[in-house]
Amino acid sequence: MPTDEYERAVWYGLADGTDDPERNVTQGEFDAMLTRLVELYKPEAIETWQNTSYAKEGDDASVFRFHGAIQLLYAAEAMDIATLPDGGYPTLDNQSVDWSAFWSMGWEETDGWSEDTFSEPSEAMTEAWVYDSEVYSHFHGGINYGSSRLSRVSGKPLLDIDAEGGTYLRLMDFLTYREAAVAVLRLYESNREIAALYPEDEASAAVAKEILEQAEEQRQAILNSETQIEYTGTAYYLSNDGDDSADGTSPETAWATIGRLNSAQMQKGDAVFFRRGDTWRNEMLLPQPYVTYSAYGEGAKPRLIGSPENGADPDKWSLLEGTDNIWVFYRDLPDCGMIVLDEKQSAEKILGFWDGAQYLDYVGPDNQTIGEGISRDTILSADPFVVKEQLDRDLTFFSQADSELPDTLPIYLMGAYAEYTDEGCLAYRTQGPLYFRCDAGNPGEIYDSIEFVTPVPVVEVLAEGTVLDNLYIGLSQSTITYTHNADNCKVQNCEVAWIGGCIYSYSFENLVGNPSGVTRFGDAINGASSHVTVQNNYIHNITECGLGIEMLNSDSPAPEDIHYIGNLLYHVGSSLGYMNRAEDADESFMFRNCTFENNIVLFSGLGAENSFNEACAFAVDGGSNPQEGCAVRDNVFFCSRDALLFWTLCDAEMLPEFSGNQYIQYNSYPYLYVMEPYQKCWADQAEYVVREFLGDATGSYTTLYSFIWDTLNW
Repeated sequence: MPTDEYERAVWYGLADGTDDPERNVTQGEFDAMLTRLVELYKPEAIETWQNTSYAKEGDDASVFRFHGAIQLLYAAEAMDIATLPDGGYPTLDNQSVDWSAFWSMGWEETDGWSEDTFSEPSEAMTEAWVYDSEVYSHFHGGINYGSSRLSRVSGKPLLDIDAEGGTYLRLMDFLTYREAAVAVLRLYESNREIAALYPEDEASAAVAKEILEQAEEQRQAILNSETQIEYTGTAYYLSNDGDDSADGTSPETAWATIGRLNSAQMQKGDAVFFRRGDTWRNEMLLPQPYVTYSAYGEGAKPRLIGSPENGADPDKWSLLEGTDNIWVFYRDLPDCGMIVLDEKQSAEKILGFWDGAQYLDYVGPDNQTIGEGISRDTILSADPFVVKEQLDRDLTFFSQADSELPDTLPIYLMGAYAEYTDEGCLAYRTQGPLYFRCDAGNPGEIYDSIEFVTPVPVVEVLAEGTVLDNLYIGLSQSTITYTHNADNCKVQNCEVAWIGGCIYSYSFENLVGNPSGVTRFGDAINGASSHVTVQNNYIHNITECGLGIEMLNSDSPAPEDIHYIGNLLYHVGSSLGYMNRAEDADESFMFRNCTFENNIVLFSGLGAENSFNEACAFAVDGGSNPQEGCAVRDNVFFCSRDALLFWTLCDAEMLPEFSGNQYIQYNSYPYLYVMEPYQKCWADQAEYVVREFLGDATGSYTTLYSFIWDTLNW
């Protein structure tokens, strides 16, 4: 298979080839290319395509680029890979869109021309659709689609954007034969199953296979790790068939509940053992200073989870009146961040915006915050939320947790600005109906396990000297946090999974960590204490950060000696985070001797529907504050849904030392994205990224073309 895009278009038969590919393509030739595309990708759609109003076989007229963009969208609609819903832009695949380029595009100077002044053929393209009382058409949709739909092989949009020249899509230029053939090829290769056919380089494939084998060995070692801890005090035991009235000091006299454990006054050097194979639901562990929490017995790690119950029971679901595929859970639940199905996949959460009296259709994206991009008036002028209309696709859900939501804005349900009372955080108290669209039938019959990610944290903030060992912690909003008074902690041999997605706030203010609109979060392990080690943990299916070092302000001591060693991260929204948000350089307020070592990071990004903002393997989020003795060494960064490395800004003084890392990324996604100044580096700049930008003289990089690799089914 040729590597050149034009030659590959000819190889696929999408173009016939020509002696002069730089000449203008004719309408007849472009129609033939698109017809071949439809025949190749979805033969049963050919009649739909041929019935579109603009197909004019044999037309010798040249094709304006804006006409070409519209026709590409028509073909995509015929093949069911794009839709133009009433009142919206084309439905874009989050895994195949360069959102930063999409939102940053300007509109070209067009000297007053509009669709009314186009040539006669344009009349076929003006199927009107209405948004906010303004008539739009396939013209607008085509431009959006042509500039944002990306090839999964080359990583480029259907029509090249000439941003540097200020002419963007060059809408009023004619398409050349080469540009037309490449655009059709990119639409074809924008589909995952087609991109997977692209042959992988033999040497690159060998690298990928070796890493995935190594990752599987590490995963099995973590899942089956034995309890090998040392303690000097009393041992306490918990089991699901224990008795809270017993003394808890032996497996035979174990306690039953975490509540009983929390009420006991532990001493320095004590240890608590949860029985393997047992589950504790919707109870929050309150760690005590210098106490170790681990496991005893045989089998799977003991599970400490936020999900209140398994919903895989057909009697727990009933149909919403007037529907045959939207199911209502039998009781109210707190805000649900994810519905986790058989612990293999999660349903997509659809958001509404609480205006103080009711939910409105949320005009922002469900999986990204909107910053300042959408005004307060726009948000509040939306129509009321209607479940039947908004759950418009399979495996989507709406959590109507509004029982105690205030009638004034802004609302902070969790975090520093949240409302706390003796009864707990507002997010824990407010509840409501849960609606789940499942086209296959009653979800309680379809799935063996249906778990709910709730706002209740499973583990409260760690105390000084806490050790967590061999526990399963998950199905909650967030898990393990260590603040400035939690020095000398360890988290080891644990599985941390299915975290995040619950609502943090409804607001119009941009505060630290709380952008405007609807804000959702969910980190696995992070903090800013000192002398902390997190090692040999399996962390997966996390909506936000997997392992983060985070410092917001100078009110607490600067962290030092934080070490993330030998962890395995899989399908994490933003896997490793190095976050020092000090605006001004301050040597008394910086990271010291903090390291990320020997971690394996696989397939960052939980999935387009449940990962928020950038999905990357390593993120640097901060200002110009310096560091001392910090390093990122001997890690494996293996493929991200967005840029492999994400920087909010570039300041070499604040960066840790990079050495000996392996950087593996898909050809169709960037190796590096720096927000300020805007910079994206793709596969052809991998050498620059690794050697010059990062200064990783001993690191290696590998580019993969095929999407066959994420088939672990973990």
